[in-house]
Amino acid sequence: TPATVLNSLVGYGLLDIHPNSSRSYKYYIISDVSRVRKVLDALNQGTAPDEDDQELIVPHDLFDIIVGHEQTKNILKMAIMASDPVHILMIGAPATAKSLFLSELSRLPGSRLALGGTSSRAGIVDFLIDARPRFLIIDELDKADSRDMDVLLSLMEGGLVTRLKKNMREQVRLRTWVFAGANSDRYISQAMISRFVPRRMPLYTISDFRDISFQILTKREKLDPAWATAIVDAIQGKTLDPRDSVKVGRLIQNIHDIPTVVDTIWS
Repeated sequence: TPATVLNSLVGYGLLDIHPNSSRSYKYYIISDVSRVRKVLDALNQGTAPDEDDQELIVPHDLFDIIVGHEQTKNILKMAIMASDPVHILMIGAPATAKSLFLSELSRLPGSRLALGGTSSRAGIVDFLIDARPRFLIIDELDKADSRDMDVLLSLMEGGLVTRLKKNMREQVRLRTWVFAGANSDRYISQAMISRFVPRRMPLYTISDFRDISFQILTKREKLDPAWATAIVDAIQGKTLDPRDSVKVGRLIQNIHDIPTVVDTIWS
C-alpha cells in the first residue's frame, strides 16, 4: 500500500504506528479491519471515505491550555461538530493565541497541518489528494501563494480538488473543514474571506499573558510550577508573547539560570 494511503489511514484513526518502528522501517497496527477495507475501497476509487462512517473523537481537553477566548473556543467546537464543513479564519497580531488554537486543532483525528507560503500549487494539490484531510489546518494564510488560494477556494466552495498529472486530469471531491490563522486579512481576497467565519483575536492582557504562559510551561513544557512562576515573573513587562516564556523555559537548566537568560535575551 502506498505511503500516502497509509498516512491517510493514520489520519482517519484506523491505523496506529507501532512503537517498534524506526527511521528505516515503519510498522502499523490495524484498529478495525472492516473499516480499513471500506476506506481503502473509497481511496482506490478516487473518492473520499464517507465521513458519516468515521467516528469523530474530539480530545476531552481540547483548548484547555488556552486561557480566555471563550467565544472562539465555542465557535470552533460548533464548527468541528457540524454535519457539513464550516471554515474558520482567526485574524490577529502575533501573540493572540492563533497558533495555539491551530496547534490544538491539529490534534483532531484526520487533521493535517500546513504553513501558508511554503508550498507550490502542485504541492498543496498533492497534499490534499494524497492526505485527504478531514480538517485542514493552515497557519499564516495571509502568506500563501495566490495559486494555493485558488485551490483552497475550490475546496471550500464545493470540495473539488483537481490535479493534472501525466496529461491526465484527476478530480477528487473532499469534505474538508479549513481552520486558518492570519496576522492580517489585507492580502486575502474578499472571495476567500467570504468563505470563512472570521474571528478577530484581541491582544492579551498582562493577566492573560501570565495565565497562558503558566499553563503552557506546566502542561505542555512539563516544567515545575515553581520554575514556571519564576519565568513569568521575570519576563512580565518585557513581552506579552507566551512563546517567549517557552524560549526561556527551554534554555534554563535550573531555576537559578532564569535571571541570566532573561537579561541576555532582553539586554
